[in-house]
Amino acid sequence: IDLETPFKLIRRGGRRKIIPAESPQQISKDPALITFVLKVTAWRRKALIDGRQLKELAAEDGVDKTDTAKFFKLAFLAPDIALAIIEGKQPPALTLEKLKRTKNLPIAWADQRALLGFPHPNTDA
Repeated sequence: IDLETPFKLIRRGGRRKIIPAESPQQISKDPALITFVLKVTAWRRKALIDGRQLKELAAEDGVDKTDTAKFFKLAFLAPDIALAIIEGKQPPALTLEKLKRTKNLPIAWADQRALLGFPHPNTDA
């Protein structure tokens, strides 16, 4: 039996992955990316609600304090972006490394979506 189907070859953290070409942005979940988003979200809560300092959070998580300060801005991702990452619906090109390399993350959620490759939440894409 021969089966033919169009596909796309994407890179995911140094590995290549085959996904169906007609597939929407749904891909498998990226555990490292999910863990990172959950961690920075926890940092936001601990810093803003509990009044903890970033150096305390770094020591608690065994992370360099400069990394904590550098990545803290990512705790302010639009809620739909964070949810899409947790559900594995992020754009195929969005990896943990790409997210960590993002400089000057916009405050406006619409601008974040555009920068990171997400469609506007009111579209079906």
